[in-house]
Amino acid sequence: MAAPALVRRAHEDYVAAGADVLITNTFMSGIGTSSRWRWSISRVAPSRPGTSAKSASPCDTVGPMARTPLDGAARLACADVLHKRFEALPETATVDDVRRWFAASSHRKMAFLADGDRYVGSLTREDVAEPLDAGRAATEVARPGPTVAPDAPALSGRDVAIAGGALRVPVVGGGGRLLGVVAVTEDLAGFCG
Repeated sequence: MAAPALVRRAHEDYVAAGADVLITNTFMSGIGTSSRWRWSISRVAPSRPGTSAKSASPCDTVGPMARTPLDGAARLACADVLHKRFEALPETATVDDVRRWFAASSHRKMAFLADGDRYVGSLTREDVAEPLDAGRAATEVARPGPTVAPDAPALSGRDVAIAGGALRVPVVGGGGRLLGVVAVTEDLAGFCG
C-alpha cells in the first residue's frame, strides 16, 4: 500500500458519514511465494439512533486481516501501521479480569490498562499466569513499557514489538494517551491490522 494514511482517512470518513460496515480488498503480489487476496470486514460502532453499538476492534474482523508488508514500511511511521480500534481494560482491573480477557480469544497477545484514554501499563498472558492471586490488582504486575510514539519509524515499532515477545507494542502519544497498538504478524513478515 503506497499511502496507508490516505486509505485510513478515507475509511474514517465513511465511518463519520454513518457506515456500519467497512469491507476492504487488497491484492498483494510478491509477498511470500504466491500472490493472494487479503480481505477483511470490520464492524464499526453505529452512529445512527436505533442501532446497537458494537465496538470495532481487530477481534471484529472476519477473514484474514489486511497487512502491511515490512518491505513496504521503510518510510512509514507507527501511526501508519497501528490498530486504532482496540480494547483497553480499566486500570481497576484485577489479574482475574485480565485472565478472562485473554481467555475470550486465542489471538489476544497483550492486554493494555488505561485510565480513560491514558496508558497505564501492559500485560501478557505469562504476566497473569497461575499461581498469581486472581484478586490482585493488575496494575501491580503490569509493565509501564516499552511503548512507541506515533511518529516513530514503523520498523522501530516492529523491533520493539518483536523484542517484547508478544509481537505487540502500545503506541502512546502526548499526555500519555493510548492511541493504538503496533502488531507484527506471526511470520514476522508484516504488520497486521
